[in-house]
Amino acid sequence: MKQRFAELGHRFAQQLPERIGELRESYAAACGSAEVAAFQTVRDLAHRLAGTGATFGYGELSHNARLLETEAEEVLQAGVEPSGDRLSGMDALLARISEAIGQGSTAGQGDAQADAARADVAQADEQEDSDSFGSLEALSDLEPTAAAGRPTQAPDSVGDELELDGAKDDDNGDLPLDTPVLYSNLDRDPATDQILKQLGFFGFEIRPLSELNSRAYSVDYPSAILLEAEHLERNHEQLLAAHRDAIACGAIKLVCFSNVDTVDARLAAVRAGAEAFVVRPVELVSLIDRLESFTTRRDLEPFHILLVDDDPEQVSHVALILQQAGMVTSVVTNPRHVFSAMIDSRPELILLDMYLGDCTGVELTRVVRQQEVFVGVPIVYLSVESDLEKQAAAIAAGADDFITKPVDPERFVRLVEARCRRTRAMRYYMERDSLTGLRDHTSLLDRLTTELQRAARLQTSVSFAMIDLDYFKRTNDRYGHPVGDRVLKTLARLLQERLRKTDVVGRWGGEEFGVILLDADVLEGARLMDSIREQFSELVHQVGHETFQLTFSCGVAAFPDYDGAVVLTDAADRALYAAKDRGRNTVVTA
Repeated sequence: MKQRFAELGHRFAQQLPERIGELRESYAAACGSAEVAAFQTVRDLAHRLAGTGATFGYGELSHNARLLETEAEEVLQAGVEPSGDRLSGMDALLARISEAIGQGSTAGQGDAQADAARADVAQADEQEDSDSFGSLEALSDLEPTAAAGRPTQAPDSVGDELELDGAKDDDNGDLPLDTPVLYSNLDRDPATDQILKQLGFFGFEIRPLSELNSRAYSVDYPSAILLEAEHLERNHEQLLAAHRDAIACGAIKLVCFSNVDTVDARLAAVRAGAEAFVVRPVELVSLIDRLESFTTRRDLEPFHILLVDDDPEQVSHVALILQQAGMVTSVVTNPRHVFSAMIDSRPELILLDMYLGDCTGVELTRVVRQQEVFVGVPIVYLSVESDLEKQAAAIAAGADDFITKPVDPERFVRLVEARCRRTRAMRYYMERDSLTGLRDHTSLLDRLTTELQRAARLQTSVSFAMIDLDYFKRTNDRYGHPVGDRVLKTLARLLQERLRKTDVVGRWGGEEFGVILLDADVLEGARLMDSIREQFSELVHQVGHETFQLTFSCGVAAFPDYDGAVVLTDAADRALYAAKDRGRNTVVTA
């Protein structure tokens, strides 16, 4: 990464004569023009030079360019030709800027490694050059990526004997790394077998305790032991001896099941290191919630940042800082492409400069804020602008913060992460149904609109499935609404587990759910929903010692056969009613 930064600085140094030459030409043209507006180009070029110069250690250059930018801005604000004294001052600033060509950067002075990196960059071949982040065109075309490290270092207290490198291929076979594995030592009976089978529907892999060994230990992706609480009173030392250290450091979670609920039984479980105590009969949704709380790694998706800047080196430098911190970056160099980029990437933060060629950052902020769907996305200016009044005016236009260049990478990353976390949390609570945790009706419809716009641009398919529980009113009437709510939560959880990660599910209303299936035509969507329908029909719901089962009907329609969110959802709704007419517990396509 240090070499990447050095490479960008080296490129800036190589391009500096050309940049200053362009500034001099623009200044000469503005001085010879009868139009005061010609100084806008001078202002913009000086602004870019001030920002990038500060980033790469050209402090004197940045300072003088910033002063020239201010002078040009005042000329534009006055709307009259500059006086002779002002022009003399601008001439002097331009002369001092030109002197920077031979002065070089002060960044990293005394740092032998940085000097060596610059030397390596200078000798790099042309192909290597074209594959790096120095080219703005190459950066814009890159697929969003993020650093995806997965540290698995064990706590010091565990010692060297405990391996925490994650499950190896010969232990987990073809399982995805983040598949939660449950190692069971429960007494086998029909009720337990049924619970274990249903846990499998929700994405858990069930294995016997005898298969658990140290190579399956992982603090980041912990497995769980399911154990009879009664066994703890007899021989828990023998049962858990091999895994005691892994339980102590959190690489293995212990869950105790019991037929009785006594303080003594719970104390024994706590002393053995149990994370949870489950009393039979088992309430499936509560058990899944508990298991997922400590076996599923949360927030795996990196933050996505949209960078809006027309300066190649500057935007590359910022992108590298953020990517090094594990974030995904998308780059827009033309402000007119901002909306398509926001639809594609759904960023948690927009970072933009104050001046973007023929558009200012303030103007672009106002345009973005006119779109209701983007009102909640924070906008932060990243600029050399140090005038507090101008910063305040820029924020008043609809932005959220102002970060002044040059940035300290560590502090910059902390600020960006804090903003992104807040955005993600706000999105979750604003868009979610309080009972199921799924998207609500409005949020799902908004997302469908966005995905249809993307599909139209990329010429791909999108299917929409409408689900309705069969005879759900009978369940509420017989067992009560709290039981009905548990059924809704069970179906919501099943949909989350069995759908693809790219799909989007929400509660449409009442006992109806909607599913957006990306890159799926109507037949592919119907096949996926039918497999989920079969699994849901096998789930056994328990009320005390009584059990019951339910089914759902589903209608599926697809874009481009039906164009527009309302048209598509209406088609899926008609297909759903056709499924009801055919006897329920089936999937029908539009």
